[in-house]
Amino acid sequence: AQVVDAVTRLDERAGPVHVRDLLYAEAVLHGASPSALEMTSAVHMADGGIDAVTDFHFDIEAVDITAGRIVWQVKTGNTKPSASAELGSAAEHDASQRDVLAGASYVLVWTSDQPRETRLAVQKAFCDEARKLRRDAQVSVIVADDVAAWTWRHPQVFLELVPLEGLRPISQL
Repeated sequence: AQVVDAVTRLDERAGPVHVRDLLYAEAVLHGASPSALEMTSAVHMADGGIDAVTDFHFDIEAVDITAGRIVWQVKTGNTKPSASAELGSAAEHDASQRDVLAGASYVLVWTSDQPRETRLAVQKAFCDEARKLRRDAQVSVIVADDVAAWTWRHPQVFLELVPLEGLRPISQL
């Protein structure tokens, strides 16, 4: 619960940084070249709807992401992300649309702690929009629980999120 709480408190700057750290941890774990990941921490710069692009030769098992070229978008806060604003006809983010059209998968990381029904509705909306672009587009939505589970697999990233002095004994949880 403590890790999920820490994930939900990530803001618009810290959320993408945490995801970047997790992606780099995966690259190191699997011996991938650093060039297999493109990501900037300049969150207030126009990015075309892309916070990161990975081209990993391995699956990210912790969050059930398959190998290949992937466009990543990170959203923080509890406002439900809009699939039409990110990938649909109302989208201002043509870069993500172009990459999906060219064969990339799409991953939305939403650091909010949402009930299953909300997550499934967001997943369906993003899948529907992506499949308007490309019929076989693969879309994943990762929420706070997923990010927490992924964080547990990488001790260094875990300690950046929840430093040792911040850990509470189980008896106090």
